[in-house]
Amino acid sequence: MAKPKKDELKTLCSRAAKKHGLSEDNLPTGLEYLALETLAQSHDFAETVLEDEDPSEVKFERWHTGGPNDGKIDGILFDEERNRVAIIQTKYKAGRADSDTDSEARDFFAMVGEWSNLANRSKYNSRTIELLDDSQFDPKKQSIDLYFITSQTASESNEHNLIAETKTNEYQDAGKKITCHYLTISDFLGMLNEVEDVKTGQTVKEATFDLPKNLFFVFNENNYRVLVATVKGKTISDLYSRKDVGIKLFNANVRSALTAGKINEDIKNTAADPEESKNFFYYNNGITATCSSMSIQGNRVSLNDLQVINGAQTVYSLSRALKHLETSDVYVLFRVIETGDAYRKKNKVADQITKYQNTQNPVKVSDFFSNEPFNEWIAKKIDHESGKGRFPQLWYEYKRGSQGKSTSGRKKINMETLAYLRYAAYVEAPFSYKSQKDIWSGGDQNFWLAFGGDGNGDQVKEWPDETWYETAWLIITWANLKKRHSELAKSRKSLGGKNINAEGSSKEINPESKYLGVLARYIAALSFNLMLDRKHKGDFSSFKDLLSKENEKVIEVEKIALKIVRKAVKFELEESEKWKSVANPRLNMPQDSETWMKLKSKVIHDFNSEIEDDYSY
Repeated sequence: MAKPKKDELKTLCSRAAKKHGLSEDNLPTGLEYLALETLAQSHDFAETVLEDEDPSEVKFERWHTGGPNDGKIDGILFDEERNRVAIIQTKYKAGRADSDTDSEARDFFAMVGEWSNLANRSKYNSRTIELLDDSQFDPKKQSIDLYFITSQTASESNEHNLIAETKTNEYQDAGKKITCHYLTISDFLGMLNEVEDVKTGQTVKEATFDLPKNLFFVFNENNYRVLVATVKGKTISDLYSRKDVGIKLFNANVRSALTAGKINEDIKNTAADPEESKNFFYYNNGITATCSSMSIQGNRVSLNDLQVINGAQTVYSLSRALKHLETSDVYVLFRVIETGDAYRKKNKVADQITKYQNTQNPVKVSDFFSNEPFNEWIAKKIDHESGKGRFPQLWYEYKRGSQGKSTSGRKKINMETLAYLRYAAYVEAPFSYKSQKDIWSGGDQNFWLAFGGDGNGDQVKEWPDETWYETAWLIITWANLKKRHSELAKSRKSLGGKNINAEGSSKEINPESKYLGVLARYIAALSFNLMLDRKHKGDFSSFKDLLSKENEKVIEVEKIALKIVRKAVKFELEESEKWKSVANPRLNMPQDSETWMKLKSKVIHDFNSEIEDDYSY
């Protein structure tokens, strides 16, 4: 017998509280941490928040606020580029969502203006101020999701949906990309299940429904059968709303949950309008899906391993517009391609269909460089070097969601990360922070500036040995900096601006704990340029020699270089007048080309000065 929802949530909140060092019966704070953990695993944040860490092992104090004067914020998540921000408030209560809870939700959704006003932030606690500043919270520039989560069940009127949608419409009518979510216990547990479904890549094993008579046909001229049909929007809505379906429909979609959870207001409003709904079929591009097999008896169709590969927004918006309607005049074009195999078995044809169906409006243009054969060469090199010598345990993801060989015990470095790292080192680091999307939208030219040779833009099938060893050194340095930042962040236990060490005495917080992760690429690229200068001066013969670390002089060169670079970056962030007037110097400084050129010259000068004083070469 299934555990009641309130008991299931209680167990999960108790577990989250215990994981974060709290009493097991501290369920309100446990819900705050559980909400952060759940949202951190979404496609919007997983790669930059979790960085391939096991969610069950990650402590979420880094993104948690809570406590007195928290500005109605329990946690804030944001991606590395600060394009997306999620703000969370939770309420652990019993019973149904009532007028008091609805009022609290409205107050929370209305806080955006106050959070945006820098003058208002001084009244918040230090964690809230720090996270708002770090996220660069700006509703004019960012996509923002507001999550109000309660352990209560929905009211009979489902007022919570209307509250969230009304405020969302108000923000979007004002030109702000803000989406409000009011989640009751069923909604939140559903989100937890959806996250698990995305992680495991589950398909919709079986879907059976009726097609309107004489409004469908099967194309069967080539290798694959294709069902082309005009389907009632209510049929799509009911399928999505089925208890065992939901986001499982989108696990093969390159946009996946990125769009599944977003309401397209134009689609929803058209579908809900009594007059305009009749034109929905003409306005909308329709839905394309794949299945492993299909059978059609009369006008009844059964589909196995169903996956929507184009039209996720259409499906989700129809479900929101039509869920509570008995009948509807909405029809939508529906196309299903029978591929003969399930998505998780990585059928090549299904993958190609997914790619080409998503070329018109891609979320990530970088996805369409994933078939570049050169990526396979990099993947093999990283597989071969993984865990050997100084090289970390890594695997290379150049197709999102595809792991290739066994990845057990290895962390991921994806195509985007490697492109930004090499572009920063060989071309210019500020571009990789300020205009990184142009690496992909600029066509082949910028892609090959990142991956071709020594930043010269030439297309290559593979790198010369020395170029590979240079890249390996970059990866090692970047990975070590990210690891060091993770250690600093995990050990950081703030108390009045201090850290408490093992002996119980206080010490100043290491400033690198605030920026080392964000600037790992910047520092690695700056160090690389310094090491190239030392190579040209004859301190070592090649990066292969540098990586071998058999020569004590070489070991010392690298140690001095990294120390000087980190010291120079720290000084720039803390002492430069240029960054004292900005809210987030760690985010603005790496975008500045003038500072980049200044630091490149400075670290070379500082290195020369240090070795003249202390070393003889």
